[in-house]
Amino acid sequence: GLGFVALWYGAKHADARGMVAMSWLLLGYLLHTTGELCLSPVGLSMVTKLAPQRMVATVLGAWYLATAFSNYLAGIIAQLTGVSHGESEEKIIPLPTETVMVYGDVFGKIGIAAMISAVIVFGLAPLLKKWMHSDKDAEGNVLPEKAEQTAAARPAA
Repeated sequence: GLGFVALWYGAKHADARGMVAMSWLLLGYLLHTTGELCLSPVGLSMVTKLAPQRMVATVLGAWYLATAFSNYLAGIIAQLTGVSHGESEEKIIPLPTETVMVYGDVFGKIGIAAMISAVIVFGLAPLLKKWMHSDKDAEGNVLPEKAEQTAAARPAA
């Protein structure tokens, strides 16, 4: 979300020719890459911890299917925000002054949606922690009935 907000903010501060400073693009890429590097391993770990044991492979497949769907959705957004110049058959690239805010507005809307999603996910974090550690009480001690189940499930040495 912050990466898209950086791109939107950069578009808002374009010069008279419609050009945006390279630093905004670099900041956007830095934030997107950092977010991806934080989300992917943590998300995969959470999926394997929260999924029922017999369904881990299926849920991991759903994770990658969601990634594929999001890439497809990104392609649709790119098609819908494509700009053309006039109604001629020729494919003429319009001037940046005409298009910078078309993309800037899209980046702003995506940034807002991502920030709202982040707030929702942070709100769900305590519930997910509880699901992940359902065998422990509030102080972090293993509950007696869970300890017995774990001991009974271990093979005898």
